[in-house]
Amino acid sequence: MKDVKRACDEFVDCLHTAQTEDDFRRVAERAAHALGFRWFAYFGQRANGPNLISSYPKSWTSHYFREGYHNIDPVLQEPRNTSRVFLWDGREARSARSPKERRLFDDALSFKIRTGLTVRIPSSQNQFAAFTLAVDERSLGLDRFIEASQEMLEMVGLTYHAHVSA
Repeated sequence: MKDVKRACDEFVDCLHTAQTEDDFRRVAERAAHALGFRWFAYFGQRANGPNLISSYPKSWTSHYFREGYHNIDPVLQEPRNTSRVFLWDGREARSARSPKERRLFDDALSFKIRTGLTVRIPSSQNQFAAFTLAVDERSLGLDRFIEASQEMLEMVGLTYHAHVSA
């Protein structure tokens, strides 16, 4: 647990000095790796369109927006109606509400994006943001860590949003 606390403390310290989008990307990517995740993504919806800061492969993010997945992604479409922390994995495709939603999950799996958690963040003027940590391989240890650390991971997402928004 000391390593988790140290990773979170370093994350917050580095956020205070981050100024550019690249700074914010590096800080979150380092924290994601320190916490046992392969990728992170921050998605902010603003009046002038979406804002994505991410360590996902560019091929995935380009495909995601080209296919319009940000308009149907259940993680992004229900941020105000469900719990703040949303756990997801590739098995969600079985309960998809539409063929396009099923394709979203199948495509994510084809890019090796298998499981993760997303912190949903309501924002001002009916906008929202989401902070995601994801992995390419599911493990029992990571599942246990996520379950035991949801509050801390929620704080990471909220803190990141606060600094990026500022």
